[in-house]
Amino acid sequence: MSAMGHFNDWIAILLMCAGLYVVIASGNFIKKLIGLAIFQASVLLLYISIGYVKHGRFPILTPEAALYVNPLPHVLMLTAIVVGVATFAVGLALAVRIRESYGTVEEEDILAADQRPLGLPLMASFKNPLAKAPARKPKASAKPKKTPRKTPKARLRARTRRR
Repeated sequence: MSAMGHFNDWIAILLMCAGLYVVIASGNFIKKLIGLAIFQASVLLLYISIGYVKHGRFPILTPEAALYVNPLPHVLMLTAIVVGVATFAVGLALAVRIRESYGTVEEEDILAADQRPLGLPLMASFKNPLAKAPARKPKASAKPKKTPRKTPKARLRARTRRR
């Protein structure tokens, strides 16, 4: 069989390489998620192509049909699509939370904000919870400050100013 006979396989391999490259080369979390989605699409295309039978018919038993297409790869890939969409949604939700916390979705900026070198693992930046903390000296004036209570009119004015 010629190379063009495996056209879907070649497209799946190209998509797989493109998705893997985006995941490895990009520092942006959104771009990494898109790269993972491209990689997943290539795997889906590959498995659906493997399950295809040329001139095959639906797996309904009839006397005139001799070749049948196995529906199992297609059903499994449908399940994989649902799981992939849910995973992509969770990844986007995490990216939104990271953006809210750090103000960016760039990996290098987030690592710089954590104030730890790139080579150290994540746990190296945490303090040992079992280590004894130095004793704190009590402050001289430890009285809590009293804030004056606002009247209902003052609270209403403060609400209207915020809008």
